[in-house]
Amino acid sequence: MLALLVPIVSLAGSPSAEEQAFVTALNRARLDPAAWAVANGLGELVGGDGALTTLADLPPRPPLALSTLLVNSARGHAEEMAYVDYFGHESAVDGRWPNDLVRDAGYPLPTEIPGDGFVWRLDPGANSVESIAAGYPDPITALNALLVDEGVNPPMHRIHLLGSDDFFSTHRELGVGFARDDASTYRNYWAIHSALETADDRFLTGVVFEDLDGDGAYDAGEGLGGVQVAVGDATIETESAGGWALRVGDGTHAIACSGGDFVGSATGSVTVAGASREVDCVSGFSALIVDFVADDLPIAGPVTPTASACDAAGASPGWLLLLRPLVLRRRRGC
Repeated sequence: MLALLVPIVSLAGSPSAEEQAFVTALNRARLDPAAWAVANGLGELVGGDGALTTLADLPPRPPLALSTLLVNSARGHAEEMAYVDYFGHESAVDGRWPNDLVRDAGYPLPTEIPGDGFVWRLDPGANSVESIAAGYPDPITALNALLVDEGVNPPMHRIHLLGSDDFFSTHRELGVGFARDDASTYRNYWAIHSALETADDRFLTGVVFEDLDGDGAYDAGEGLGGVQVAVGDATIETESAGGWALRVGDGTHAIACSGGDFVGSATGSVTVAGASREVDCVSGFSALIVDFVADDLPIAGPVTPTASACDAAGASPGWLLLLRPLVLRRRRGC
């Protein structure tokens, strides 16, 4: 059964190559945290909780769908931190907090999310959506620093990004912002915004790319913009760095990637059953890569790049201030 599709409106906020690489890497880590830890050597590092960062006890989570609205809010904050030269969740310019930034960017962040007999409140002047990092020159190093969360106990960046508690497991969409200013304290600044409209949302999301280095994985600079992704009767074009997303319902969806600079076409079908799915297309490869698995294309685990001493000096994953939403207890059934 083919389900109704509601295309996401593509606005200003198309991810850069670095931002898209962070999105794709995070979704890979979410789908198999333990495998990500092994591929990136995180199990040898002590995390903020005092244990080795094997991530072996964390459940897999569905991918977060690319949202250009959240890219706008995250990039705006990253650029402000870089150009004004500060590091924090609260804006040093106008005092806004991440919940405000997301809403002001046009994202319909709810004020309350129902839990089991209570609600989570996502108040103005608070942070229920953001992790930040500074000093890290590339997306993989930044992501891994946030997952290790050295010095942060409990490791709230890890919990946020991997959706490993009840609240963050409700998040469905993602935007990443990256900015660099050589005159600022940390040079490189990252903001990651995840959110949801409703917990019932599910998406098909992924990236279309040319595998220039032959490692079977998306790397910054390999994305193909302007490629058509057809899902049933709906067709959209990939963003400039290759990312795409469609809100869908449960059912089996026929998918095809073609056009633009994509060589040939990639086709297949994907079943959605209560959760989002990652669907990637590689130029010149005829099959879809679903949840980072393909029958004939080797999909290698990424290797953590080594940051230069200059860029890494003073690098900080940042404190996740007031990330947890306020909880309002209610009687069951009320």
